Amino acid sequence: MMSIRFFSHALLVPFLLFTSLVSADLGKEFLEANEKKDGVIATASGLQYRVIKAGNGVSPAATDMVKVHYHGTLIDGTVFDSSVDRGEPIDFALNQVIAGWTEGLQLMKEGGKSVLYIPSELAYGDRDLGVIKPNSTLIFEVELIKVQQLNIPTTLSAMKSWRLNPMACDKPPAIPEKKDPDTVKAFMIEGDKYIACVQTYYKLADARYKGVASVAQTAEGDMKDAALNKVLEARQDLARQAVPANQFFTDYEKYLQAVN
Repeated sequence: MMSIRFFSHALLVPFLLFTSLVSADLGKEFLEANEKKDGVIATASGLQYRVIKAGNGVSPAATDMVKVHYHGTLIDGTVFDSSVDRGEPIDFALNQVIAGWTEGLQLMKEGGKSVLYIPSELAYGDRDLGVIKPNSTLIFEVELIKVQQLNIPTTLSAMKSWRLNPMACDKPPAIPEKKDPDTVKAFMIEGDKYIACVQTYYKLADARYKGVASVAQTAEGDMKDAALNKVLEARQDLARQAVPANQFFTDYEKYLQAVN
């Protein structure tokens, strides 16, 4: 006799397949109708977008860092993620997100706002991510707040002369001997400023490092060799610059534990 547990699992696979096919059909119907609306532009990849506000800054390259605010929904209006609701924009390298974002944000300028209508093949495909079901079409309202150009080398001569920018943060503040409230407050302000500076630097440095590492993976011949050498140099630079920062993080935590 088939157990209820086994029977339930046997039904699960065709049910998920059915759900996936329904999502794909609904997404296709939505995009076909949406493309006919005023202001909606479709690209060769299948991405659709509508400009809400044209920016007047630079457009990012795929290898650049961007700061954005976004509000993501399914085609039925279900919100699945929103930096706007959290009240905190996010930073990321443009080539480290879904293809629809990588393409769509390159069509924007700094300061602009657009709606991106992203077919599943440019989003998460047949993956099941909870509220985002397989083959789901996604809608993002995106504000491009800032573009940080990483200037990843594209020629052999540029690659040979490339180096990571050194950390421009001030020296970490000295750990005070006093533990009175005024001293602790002043130290925490300076300490938090230093930590924020270091975190910003490493986020940008990591994106530039990964950009050159990507070239090393795809290039050939002399360009590949040069990129591999720069990856090694960058790794050594990051490790060397991390020493004083990591020491400060450790001392900072110990000091705060001692005064609490």
